[in-house]
Amino acid sequence: MLRTILATAMVSSILSASLTALTLGLAFPPASRAEPTPQDLTAGTLRVQQIVLVDANGTPRGTWGVGEDGAPTLSLRDPSGRVRAFLTAATDMVGLVLNGAEQSQLSLTADGTINVGMADRAGRRDRFFVGLTAEGTPAASMSSADGRVIWSAP
Repeated sequence: MLRTILATAMVSSILSASLTALTLGLAFPPASRAEPTPQDLTAGTLRVQQIVLVDANGTPRGTWGVGEDGAPTLSLRDPSGRVRAFLTAATDMVGLVLNGAEQSQLSLTADGTINVGMADRAGRRDRFFVGLTAEGTPAASMSSADGRVIWSAP
């Protein structure tokens, strides 16, 4: 009889403690599930290697991150996923590429050379180039569809 009373008391104590813990857990969620406060959303420093921007469907549309070579990059994609703009600050150059296939580009190399170039639609052949050498000498050229230089200066 005493065993039955003790067993009943023990089961009822365990059940009571479990219900109390469950009620407290629902009433006071742990910090990881709590609603963020404005103070939580204004951190002084955010340290990440990559931020991916997605549209309403979850499709990646942009990336801001650090490449394998350690260079920070920003790339923006059109709805089909094609990179349309790319910006980087590598060790040996700073560059901006527009239209994704390196169709138009602006770069500043480590030696001070500044280049503006435009290529064919596939980005395979440079068609127009203008720039300044590291010494400040201007240079320019235009090429035909087959890659032959048809005009240059100096």
